[in-house]
Amino acid sequence: IYNPTDVAVDLSDYRLERYSNGSTAPEDNQKVDLSGTLEANSVVVIALDKRDPNGVDFESPVWDGLLDAADLWLCPNYNVNNTMYYNGNDALVLRKISTNAPVDIFGKIGEDPGPTGWAEMTQNHTLIRKPNVTVGDTDALDDFLVVDRWDGTLWSNDSLNYTLDGVF
Repeated sequence: IYNPTDVAVDLSDYRLERYSNGSTAPEDNQKVDLSGTLEANSVVVIALDKRDPNGVDFESPVWDGLLDAADLWLCPNYNVNNTMYYNGNDALVLRKISTNAPVDIFGKIGEDPGPTGWAEMTQNHTLIRKPNVTVGDTDALDDFLVVDRWDGTLWSNDSLNYTLDGVF
């Protein structure tokens, strides 16, 4: 999450929400209230707390580069909280709690774009917001035109070619 302002932001007034497979409301375990402070013109990197070096499959440990970059760790137990178990076809919302207003929406709430995601680029792609997009999408019902707002790079199918530069 990026703070483009000149003042620090108290993250305790913000929540991440995942709207799974076209749902119109997140389940309780698909919401996570944030904490900490996001400094001006800075980012906070959120990761599942998968630091156990003995983890396997879905519980395998995070990559070293992400481990070094992460600022906020979330509970990795899927049944407790699965907000960050994102597979490319779920809408994500950053919401300001005190006003209940969305600050930014990724995807379209209530729409399941299928297994390859929106425009076939929200699954297995690294997305970077286009430089001309300077505000978040706050309309939960507008069409999600991913190609208008994001540049995408497809990940390699060869896991040996997964590099932090190419994936994150």
